[in-house]
Amino acid sequence: MKTVLLAGLAVLALILGFVSAELLRGAGPARAQAAPDFVLNDLNGTSHRKADYAGRVLMVNFWASWCAPCLKEMPRLNAAYAARRDQGLAILGPAIDDSADAAATAARLKVSYPVAPGGAELFELMDAMGDTLGALPFTVLIDRDGQIVERHWGELDQATLDHWLQRHL
Repeated sequence: MKTVLLAGLAVLALILGFVSAELLRGAGPARAQAAPDFVLNDLNGTSHRKADYAGRVLMVNFWASWCAPCLKEMPRLNAAYAARRDQGLAILGPAIDDSADAAATAARLKVSYPVAPGGAELFELMDAMGDTLGALPFTVLIDRDGQIVERHWGELDQATLDHWLQRHL
């Protein structure tokens, strides 16, 4: 009886571990939902609104200067932005940071897309965009019609990024 119970608990732990890993990887497309309206001010003081990106594919990548996976994926996002902005790709990088830390990190990584530092209001926006884990990085892809069509928790790898862009651009 004890062996059967232990075996059952082991199988349950394995299943829970797999489900958790899949959630953290952010596998699969999001159920399309209207992206919330927002206004974010970038490092130059320019306001960015959801409406500013109508007709374009907008990737919103929430990050922080102290988040190692965030920093690892940013050059990949920057390269995608440089290569695909003429095809309608826009990227906006809300940073859970103060302006000085966000600016220093963006400069060091040579980020060419707008970076918008902030605090609690960014957590509210993450929640409104469907963040169920509260983890960074958190990336959302909004299609040309203003619908959230993809979500990803954790570092966005090249294969997933390429798949998203091929599918939605």
